[in-house]
Amino acid sequence: MRASRTSPIAFPATATRSARSKTPRVSRTLTSDLFDRIRLDILHCRLQPGARLLFRDLRSMYGSGQSPLREALMRLAAEQLVVLEDHKGFRVAPVSPEEALDIANSRCELEGLAVRMAIQKGDDQWEANIIGRFHELSKRATYATDGKLDPEWERPSPIWDPKPMMGPSRWHYENGRNRPP
Repeated sequence: MRASRTSPIAFPATATRSARSKTPRVSRTLTSDLFDRIRLDILHCRLQPGARLLFRDLRSMYGSGQSPLREALMRLAAEQLVVLEDHKGFRVAPVSPEEALDIANSRCELEGLAVRMAIQKGDDQWEANIIGRFHELSKRATYATDGKLDPEWERPSPIWDPKPMMGPSRWHYENGRNRPP
């Protein structure tokens, strides 16, 4: 597999300043948007492991040109979500049952650790957000009528907010509270 490299033709993210604000605004490239869309389709198995990724099919699916598609696929190959085979093109990376089990076990361990850390470092506002989110989700079915997970269950919740996990002092300083003298 060839190493990916940045194309000199790529449209770089640009920072512009408005007359009213001094805050730079960064625009996303077509390739970045395409990368995110294909990545989600792979992670949600809308593109099955081992499936061939033909440019003509991808162009019609994503309404994109060949150059942004090629660059997005090379970025996905760098993340090992896509495999580039000589003289054959791109495929979604295969996943063995053992790899899937390892990924699931690792994720469970990491999520358990994240919850423990959040509980230790969370404050009353954090706890109120958790209770509110639990109340919201307890009114919803986990799965839609088509058998797929309800997207609302995938929406980030306050429990995964990294700010409380940073530690109270750093979190408070970043939010303008308890500034050091």
